[in-house]
Amino acid sequence: AADVERAMERFELGDTTTMDRSTPVDVSGILDPLFLGVGAETTCAVRTSGATECWGYNEYGQLGIGNMTDSPVPVPVSMLGNAVELTVGWSHACVVDTGGSVLCWGSNERGQLGNGTMTNSTVPAVSLF
Repeated sequence: AADVERAMERFELGDTTTMDRSTPVDVSGILDPLFLGVGAETTCAVRTSGATECWGYNEYGQLGIGNMTDSPVPVPVSMLGNAVELTVGWSHACVVDTGGSVLCWGSNERGQLGNGTMTNSTVPAVSLF
């Protein structure tokens, strides 16, 4: 029961609530999605402007907002406004920017951010690709 209660507290739907839904709901503030990425308990969207926003669970910094606070609504990823591709993993996310750089944030316990460390990052870090 505790796992179910915690999952409902993670705001994955982005509609400002912790309620389960059986029908689609609008994500608060995302009117122009270009790409959408869904992780285990985090969701991110790249908007037509290139801005990236994430919402949901944030234990490892996977929202990319400089802290580890969960968010019920989309929040802008720190220092990022020119994404052209997006992928979201179990507890991390990556984008490719207009210059071709790969930037990742979130959990890095297995080196998944590609930045040469095993340290989590709460903001986008340039990958060594």
